[in-house]
Amino acid sequence: MILKKLDSVEQYNNLTREVRKECRRPYSNLYYTAEQIQRYIDLGRAFFYNAEGGVIFLFDEENYYKVGLYLNGERQFDFPSVDKKLLIRNVYKEGKKEAVLANIENKLIEIGFVKQATTAQVVAQVPQVYEKSRNVERYVSKMEKNGFYCGTVDETQMFEAEQMLLDSKIIKDYHIDYRTESEKNTIPGTYMGIWNKDGKLCAVSIVPIINGIAHGIGIAVREEYKMCGLAPILTYYRFQWLQEHSVELIQAWLLLSNEKSILYHSSLGYIITDKRADEWIKEY
Repeated sequence: MILKKLDSVEQYNNLTREVRKECRRPYSNLYYTAEQIQRYIDLGRAFFYNAEGGVIFLFDEENYYKVGLYLNGERQFDFPSVDKKLLIRNVYKEGKKEAVLANIENKLIEIGFVKQATTAQVVAQVPQVYEKSRNVERYVSKMEKNGFYCGTVDETQMFEAEQMLLDSKIIKDYHIDYRTESEKNTIPGTYMGIWNKDGKLCAVSIVPIINGIAHGIGIAVREEYKMCGLAPILTYYRFQWLQEHSVELIQAWLLLSNEKSILYHSSLGYIITDKRADEWIKEY
């Protein structure tokens, strides 16, 4: 079970081409562009494993490996032993899970993967959400009079912002992709927060902008500041910022089990699409 480093996009294409020679329609959960593959290669974070029936790609996200499958779904396959947890996200249309995916999932269970959750993709037009979020404007001046202020999180507090999200239990560590400090600072505003008069970070929102599209990860408020209206105010500032920077579309994945979150996003104008993603985890 040898894990090899991926050296080039050409090598990636050759590996997938070899699988197609044997299987005309292999199962794949790979949705990366050549540019995204090249980024992982440049960072030295792209690996592959020649599995029985195909090839498995592993992308190192620091806390976990994101797994890309390119396999003959009718054949048995094995997995390499690694030193981090493995995340597999299988995307499908609601009510239309194909037999090959069901077969893959049965094999994942045999290998030791456990399904953690099912998420739904939601999308929204930024101008529409901004207009709906403006109903809190009357509370902003009150918040500021109480010593709170909103702004972008600089590099000195980015780790703290991420930890706040993880501590909130809203998201898991495998929901935060690895980004270099340079990437985090490429577009100010990816990390936004609200501070109190003493400079303590009280609420955070992380929304990376990739290829002009905002990707919502989550918003979290420290326990002692909940029920103070900080979350909707931060949402207002977030969409004001996106509007000012000509970002027109935002998308996210929400837990189907989190009905409050689904209802809240719907109230802001998000559309619940028919895209679903099952998240499978294997601990090392």
